[in-house]
Amino acid sequence: MKNFKAAKEVFSENCENFKEGLSCQNAAEIASLNEHNEENALKYFSLGCQYGFLPSCHNEGLMNLRSENKNEKKALSCLHKACNGNFPESCHLIGTLYLNPKIVPGATNLPPRDVSQGVIFLTKACDQGGARACKTLINMYEKGDIVGKSASMVELFKAKLKQNLEKKLKMRPDGISAPS
Repeated sequence: MKNFKAAKEVFSENCENFKEGLSCQNAAEIASLNEHNEENALKYFSLGCQYGFLPSCHNEGLMNLRSENKNEKKALSCLHKACNGNFPESCHLIGTLYLNPKIVPGATNLPPRDVSQGVIFLTKACDQGGARACKTLINMYEKGDIVGKSASMVELFKAKLKQNLEKKLKMRPDGISAPS
C-alpha cells in the first residue's frame, strides 16, 4: 500500500464513525510507523482497545510502558484486558514484568518482583497458545534459577508447546481452523 495518507483516512473514519477496532489498529500503525506520530498512534490504539480489539489493548499497553511519559497503571490495565481476553502476548508480558520489573527503564509504578505471579501469567499465556511463554517456562524449570528444577514441569510445558505448534500448523493463513 503506497498511499498511506488515504489509507489512514479510511481507517480513521471507520474507527471513529463505525467503532471498528481493526481499523483503529491500522490507523495507529500508520501513525506510528509511517508518520512517526506516537501521540496519534496512542489515540487510535486506545480507541481500538475501547472497541474490544485486543491487539490494540496490547499495543496501547506497550506504548504506555515505552513512552517518555510512562503510565504504568494504564499500561497494566490494557495488558490485563488483553490477557483476560485470551491474547497470549499480553499475558507473557505481564508475567515477564512480574519476574523482572526493572526491564522497563525509568518505571516507578510497576508491581514488585513476584515469581509466583510471573509463573501464573506465563502459564496462562502458554495455555492460550503462546509458544514463547511455553519456551520461557521450559527454560525456567530446566535451569532452576528462578523456580526450582522440575523435570515433570519441563515435560508438561514441552507437551503444551508441541500442542500449540501443532494447532498453529493446522490453522489457515487467515487464522481459521482448517476442516478436519
